[in-house]
Amino acid sequence: MRPNGRPGWIAVMVLACALMAVGCSTPTSPGAVVEGGGAPVTNDRIVQDASSATPEDFAARGWECRTSPVPGRVVCSHPNQGFPVVPPPADRPVTYQLKAWQNGVYAGNILLIRPDIYNGQRCESTDEPFIYRPVIGYYECLHSVGD
Repeated sequence: MRPNGRPGWIAVMVLACALMAVGCSTPTSPGAVVEGGGAPVTNDRIVQDASSATPEDFAARGWECRTSPVPGRVVCSHPNQGFPVVPPPADRPVTYQLKAWQNGVYAGNILLIRPDIYNGQRCESTDEPFIYRPVIGYYECLHSVGD
């Protein structure tokens, strides 16, 4: 408070911003689902437990899952993210993050980077350069389980 007993404009703005952030948040993913034991299962929990979840579990929570062009692979995209468009348009997203299963076993997280952003980074799982996927026009790195 200022000496005259009124709050300063900065304090008022900080308080207003804090109230808006807390009171006006909107959900960005499907709500919690209550399973048999009564514990809610949120997208956050299903993502954390991805190694024991299936693509069907993710699809039931609003993720889009499909068969990949890579043989034996199924990938899932976050709600409202989608997948790269073929052929790749000029105004496409910089990155995509996907969950991947190989032959029915959770394989890890895929990071796709647009070619104009990729600068020779090495994939953490393999210490090799990202793999270029010309059909979708992105460089790919699979961060395998445990990496």
